[in-house]
Amino acid sequence: MKTYSQEKIVLYTLVLVLTIVVGLVVYMRANFVLVSDVSSSTLAVEDLFDHKQGEPVVVKANFSHAVQLGAFTTEAAAQSFLKQMAMVGVKNPYVVKRSSPVRFVVAVGKFDDADQAQFLKTHLQKNDIEGFVIRL
Repeated sequence: MKTYSQEKIVLYTLVLVLTIVVGLVVYMRANFVLVSDVSSSTLAVEDLFDHKQGEPVVVKANFSHAVQLGAFTTEAAAQSFLKQMAMVGVKNPYVVKRSSPVRFVVAVGKFDDADQAQFLKTHLQKNDIEGFVIRL
């Protein structure tokens, strides 16, 4: 039998979880872009793949869209994941430092157009690499 105090704890826990979920949804909607599938593109996807390991780099974004492969709270974790992506054949992955909250995003591609980024995302999925189109 639950006491009144236990019911309050359960209620407060549910409210806290719901608040966190709503906050995450709002954050994701504000920071990630979903675009429709692209039937064709002039992007040469082969130029974005290589089977050689690249050098880890932290870059400052001067383009509008990319494909996010991962996000990490420390630069060391991001650099480690970046090396893994380079080892599986993703050419020129890079790390972008984002704020609010501070995180390090491993991304690939530098596009002025969301459709081109979506095309790369689709190609990556065909190679079993998950990603998200993001606006920088």
